[in-house]
Amino acid sequence: MSKSWLYTLFGMGRVPRGERAALEAEGVVLLEEGLTVSALLRNYRAPKVYAWWHWNWGAGSLVVTKQRLVAYALGRRMADIPLPLTTGGRTRVWIEKHRRLCVEFHAADLFPDRSGKVTLRYRTFDADHIEATILRPPPQRRVTR
Repeated sequence: MSKSWLYTLFGMGRVPRGERAALEAEGVVLLEEGLTVSALLRNYRAPKVYAWWHWNWGAGSLVVTKQRLVAYALGRRMADIPLPLTTGGRTRVWIEKHRRLCVEFHAADLFPDRSGKVTLRYRTFDADHIEATILRPPPQRRVTR
């Protein structure tokens, strides 16, 4: 697994302890920490923040539970997306250049006081596995009679 040098030296890119306990209670399917991540904000508006185009990079992590995808980047939670992806096609997950997992969403779908498009690019060798885990079909319940 490729870990960010920020994670290796300073431990940046970890899931916060308080949130880790809540996520583990939901049932963690996949947890990746210390990934190199870049965040691109386009036409982004939040309280006291406006960015027509802003790009930043750092360390982050991805957590997939049975119910949601939680993406951390640059020291904060960037996305809390319910699974399966059902936001009308406005949330996308894809692989770019074989080692980059991309998560793109509209901020207004997740946060009522924000707008704009956010694209997170996580660099990892397991991008295929992570994408398959996120996009897996929901488990079918069997009805026995």
